Order: sequence, then C-alpha cells, then structure tokens
Amino acid sequence: MSERHAAVLEFSGVSRVFGRGERRRVVLDSMDMRIAAGSCVVLVGPNGCGKSTALRIAAGLLEPSSGCVTPFARRPGVAFGTERSFYLRLSARRNLEFFAHVAGVSVRRSRAVVAGVAAELGVERRLDAVVAELSRGARSLLGLARALIAEPELLVLDEPLSGVDAFGRVRAHAALESRMSLGTGILMSGHSVEEGSEWGDVLTYSRRDSGGSSFLPRS
Repeated sequence: MSERHAAVLEFSGVSRVFGRGERRRVVLDSMDMRIAAGSCVVLVGPNGCGKSTALRIAAGLLEPSSGCVTPFARRPGVAFGTERSFYLRLSARRNLEFFAHVAGVSVRRSRAVVAGVAAELGVERRLDAVVAELSRGARSLLGLARALIAEPELLVLDEPLSGVDAFGRVRAHAALESRMSLGTGILMSGHSVEEGSEWGDVLTYSRRDSGGSSFLPRS
C-alpha cells in the first residue's frame, strides 16, 4: 500500500439490480474501474445512471448483485452531500468527536484531530453550533471533516460539496489534494466533465444500453 500507484479499490463487472419480475430495474451494469493510491476518480453521468449506487457499493453500504469488488484499503472515509447522519441536537464538535471515537481515534487525540480538520476546512468557528442550526453547506463540510478524521486510505464522496460556497470549495480542494499527496485514493461523483476534471480523472458512466463508459485522464 505504500506504493503510490497500488490499487485501493477495484470493480470488475459490478452490477446492481433492484426489484423482481416487472419491477426489476438494472441500476448498475457491469461496471469496471480501478482507484489507485494518490489518485482521484470522478464519476460523471446523467441522473439515474448509477453513480450513487456505485459509491454506496464502494463504501460497503450496499452489496452488488454480481461482479467483484476488491477493497485493498481499510474502512473508507465516507461523505454524502445529502448529510442526514449527524445528531442534530448536538454540537458539531460533539458529533465529530463521537465519530472520531467510532473510527478508532483515541479520546485523548480526538479533540485535537477534530479541531485540526475543522480549521483545515474553515469551519472551526462553527464547531460549537448545534448541527440543526447549520446551513446545508456547513453540514456538507462537516461530513467531509468526518470522512477525513481517521486518515483513511480511501475516500468515497457523493456530492460532498453540496451547498458549499466558493471559499469552502477552495479549502476542501486543498484538503483533498493534500490527502492525495499522502497516498489517499478518492472516488467521488460530479455533475459535469468540466467540474470533474478539476478534481481528478473522469469516468463518464451510463448503462451499457446507453453507451457504456469512458475514461478521461486528468489533464
């Protein structure tokens, strides 16, 4: 895992089907991809093509119907832009410290780790605010902070900057670039090829009946 180009995740012919009979729906169809250490792959495609499903499978939150998923990294850091998993009546600080403990960060280190990641993303002044009172963008950045806390070898990010302003995006971009320089692999979703290419290599994906997929290396 110390080699920069070693894989942290591989998909081989991964498919996901929901329902049966007339309600059977193929959401992901024979997807192949490889995430290398220190790289970022951005999934881009039309709504309903299976991006979020692929990300949930990569994060271990959903089983594929067929195909092979090979995780070479320890448990990934996960962030979703539609963040609903925080305890809304607790402060951002208490939430992040709790999730730091769950991720294996010691109680002694958790306060410093949380403060450091929050400062890196520019949300340190919001740590003592109740999560329910925070804006959508602030919650998205807290979700990213939670994903970064345990220093995972793989980050799985589904629209992680939903609602985030330009300042927050700059801070988030710098944080992710820093993690990539240390060997972290990143798989994330994007809205367009142009946006995706700012972050990393772009994998445009649609189901095979709509043209399959293509890979566009970062320029």
